[in-house]
Amino acid sequence: MTVPYLNPVKLEDRLLYLYLFGKLHEIDRPVNQVQEHKLYFLSQWEAINDKGILTCIRFMREKRGPVAPHLYDLERYYTKTKLLDVFDVQYYDMPQKLLSISKEGFKIFNELKDFFKEESRYLKYMDTAISKFGKETGWDMRQYVYKIEINGVRIEDYPIKSDIPTIPDTPSWQWSIPDGWKYTIQYLLTPGNYELLEKISAENCSEPFTTWQGAR
Repeated sequence: MTVPYLNPVKLEDRLLYLYLFGKLHEIDRPVNQVQEHKLYFLSQWEAINDKGILTCIRFMREKRGPVAPHLYDLERYYTKTKLLDVFDVQYYDMPQKLLSISKEGFKIFNELKDFFKEESRYLKYMDTAISKFGKETGWDMRQYVYKIEINGVRIEDYPIKSDIPTIPDTPSWQWSIPDGWKYTIQYLLTPGNYELLEKISAENCSEPFTTWQGAR
């Protein structure tokens, strides 16, 4: 039986987080934290309906619905490494923080397009969540999520601070990064490495991809 992990954040979720914001950027959609957590939950829900596991992160019931503590870690990591932009806006006279992939983050997202294409049979669950709900408000997402039933219990009926079981007892499949791609992805997501590749590529008059594709 697969159980939610606690620490540290896995490479799969570091990449899935980047993928989420890369796809949101393609539809010109920055999101707030409520929307971010709901989209992550909804992508896992799409996978559950296909008897699989997209992510093993832990979801908890909070006042605004399912929340994944690891996503706060990822937000801090990606803002610190400048792959995610955070900016403040006013929404109905209320301050709100919006999240969007940075220019540098989107470059890395684009460099991994071949990988994303190869893994589309798994990433399609995130694609579906974004297609259905990517342009919805946090309130609309929450109303939909509250009606979802897991183990016969609606999400809104789970006690506050309780875990929400989002991992099937006997899954048919679980997404993991193929070994041939792990080094490349780990390298690209390490702060400073992509900028170094760009510099080397400029000196050799080549694209960054040609510099590191042999690592696979």
